[in-house]
Amino acid sequence: MKIEKIKKARKIEFDKVAVGDEVFFEKKIGRKEMKKFEELTGNSTPLHTDLKFAKQKGFRGIVVYGLLAAAYFSTLFGMLLPGEKCLCLSHNLIYKKPLIEGETIKVMGRVTHKISSAQILIMKTRIFNKKGILIIDGEAKVRFI
Repeated sequence: MKIEKIKKARKIEFDKVAVGDEVFFEKKIGRKEMKKFEELTGNSTPLHTDLKFAKQKGFRGIVVYGLLAAAYFSTLFGMLLPGEKCLCLSHNLIYKKPLIEGETIKVMGRVTHKISSAQILIMKTRIFNKKGILIIDGEAKVRFI
């Protein structure tokens, strides 16, 4: 299910979630998001801040911070699936390809397993660019609280 506008956390009960449930949303990561991340983390390396440097290193533009892109999984879990009752226990990420500043990403999560006794969901997580190229691949374990 594509979510167009994220205004408040969804209220979903554990027993209403099924294996195979999937949500996704899109987000453009531009200069504004990059600058905020730089200010927050203090990471001002030229690959993420200097177009000339990034191009000299063989990239077609400034490379988005991998953890900035991955931070949108927090939105996915906390706002969409499972929503307001979520606590992320673990999240394994594999960075497959670089994302270039100004690109739109598609942030996806799909429930692959449920552990009813502990109210835990195992989710396949992915981020694609607008061309459908896999940027980040992962798996998360989230618990209902």
